[in-house]
Amino acid sequence: LREVLQALVVVVDRDREDLLRAFLADDVLVQDGADLVRRREVGLLALAALGLSWLADRPGEISITWQGYQIETSVLVGMAALLAACIVFLILWSILRFVLRLPSFIALSARVRRRNKGYQALTRGMIAAAAGDMRYASRATREAEKLIGQDPLTLLLRAQTAQLEGDRARSEETFAQMIEDPQTR
Repeated sequence: LREVLQALVVVVDRDREDLLRAFLADDVLVQDGADLVRRREVGLLALAALGLSWLADRPGEISITWQGYQIETSVLVGMAALLAACIVFLILWSILRFVLRLPSFIALSARVRRRNKGYQALTRGMIAAAAGDMRYASRATREAEKLIGQDPLTLLLRAQTAQLEGDRARSEETFAQMIEDPQTR
């Protein structure tokens, strides 16, 4: 334990510096203990280093015979080869998943882009309706309805545009449609 603590830079609170002084070498930096505990990566790296040093201290051999081939290696090299094979497998699996999910990502991107264009048209239409620009509000209403569909805000824009155009029947019809929709009651 003493060798492990001397090999690491231990970070502890100043108040607890005296508790670890018996274990620590003179050149170890002692500052803030909570940081080392919070750093999961540092802890995992220290554990991996400890495991590798333990494996290096215990020599052994692995012998594999399969379909006429015989492979002999040390335990440490065998573990490294297994780790490398796992990493290669994970990379290939990630690439395969990406390729298989690509069509759905493209479709999602197209839907999001279409919805954003619809909301931009809706915004332009609301501004045009508020400014009294009947022609531009009507064009933006058609564009928003084409891109978004029967969204509550498109219904509101359609009703406002109908009021601007003086089309009382369409305006009342749209407001009646909004009353029937639970989102716009």
